[in-house]
Amino acid sequence: MPEDLDSATVSPARTTSAPPWTPTFPAQSPTPHDPNDPSTWIPTTPCTGFDRHAVSVTPRQTAITGITGAVWTAFDVYFRVPSKALGVGIGLLLVPLIAVLFARWVDGPVLYYRNGGRVRQLRLHTVTKVTTGRRGIGSASVRLSAPGLREPLTISLRSKGYVMAPAARDHLRCWMNAPSVQWSPAAAALFDEHTAPVTAPTRRRHQALATLLSVVIPLAALGGRIAIGYEHRAALAIPGAPGYFRFGGSHGKLLAVGRPWGSACQPIRFAVEPNTPDDVYSDFASVVAEARSDGLDVTLDNRQLTWTPQALYYPPGQSSASVRRVLIDWETGPPRRLGNGTPERLKLGWNTAVDADGDHEDITSAQGQLWSRSLANQPQAVRRSIRQLIAMTQGVMRTSRADSGIAQDTGNDRFSTADVAAMKLMSGCGDLAPPTG
Repeated sequence: MPEDLDSATVSPARTTSAPPWTPTFPAQSPTPHDPNDPSTWIPTTPCTGFDRHAVSVTPRQTAITGITGAVWTAFDVYFRVPSKALGVGIGLLLVPLIAVLFARWVDGPVLYYRNGGRVRQLRLHTVTKVTTGRRGIGSASVRLSAPGLREPLTISLRSKGYVMAPAARDHLRCWMNAPSVQWSPAAAALFDEHTAPVTAPTRRRHQALATLLSVVIPLAALGGRIAIGYEHRAALAIPGAPGYFRFGGSHGKLLAVGRPWGSACQPIRFAVEPNTPDDVYSDFASVVAEARSDGLDVTLDNRQLTWTPQALYYPPGQSSASVRRVLIDWETGPPRRLGNGTPERLKLGWNTAVDADGDHEDITSAQGQLWSRSLANQPQAVRRSIRQLIAMTQGVMRTSRADSGIAQDTGNDRFSTADVAAMKLMSGCGDLAPPTG
């Protein structure tokens, strides 16, 4: 960002010093614009004294943008929308901070501006040259040159989310209407958009545009994002399993019902790391045995990390060579804190790839991490975490049913009938008989 020389930096206190020239304000109509006569490029209009005007995004605009970003981000997190739009919400959430750090305003003959929070000043009567800055679609700016500046200071007149108020433009134009200021024709034309002959209709149009950009568009975008969130939540619901939800992958697509791993009823073996206590391993073994007896194609490695292939059954096209191994880590370090401040008990992880149909994603690997400090002396919480991990490998991420054995803080210490039905439906194991091994 441009900044003035240290020798030109002064305190932000209001100044009453007069410029070295005395503005004159004729009562007659402004001189007609003559492209060959620089003295007619900027009409002489009365200065408005020391009234203050913002020449950057206003607090109201930043507040609306920040609230929009906060709600946008909250909905993306709550609905687990798998897209890069979360970055948009976070970006909008940071707008108020950026606006405060780089705020600009005029008060009398002084332009105040912040660079990273530090307030600097530019006395407008010291400006020697006004030129146009870089222009884009719907944006325009001017560059002010003065002896105390290392490089010209850019002032935005309008952008996608901001339009400078006409009163602020008039204020700048008035205080820089000195014979010593060299205006480029293009810069003068930008300011001429709000001159006296077109005051009423032009100002109303620009005020309406500013309101549209700063209020209506963010609210409309937020409304659209909320609608997308509800639509995505509806898509997460597993058809035929009320109250149960699947999940998606990094490509923004959901798992296919009946084949979350790409094929129906994927055989899975769980491997618990050797440092896991024996009592936790016993809980794991009992929950996996329960799932297998309920008809899910899962088994557990023994303490030596070997397994019995006969403990699984294999749908057509699969064999012991196609079994997926899911590693379970018993983490003894400090657990991370969740958004509500409670320590995390179970961390789920998975990788995905786009399915052959192009409309879904397939799980390619999965893993789980149990936090020992959060689960110490809580065998029921351990078993609930294991059930949640098993459900994830079957394509079920969460449920809204209070009677479920995989719901957060549930009192049900086993898979419910609805849990089993949802996992068999999602995994594609519904029509297969349970293994006998």
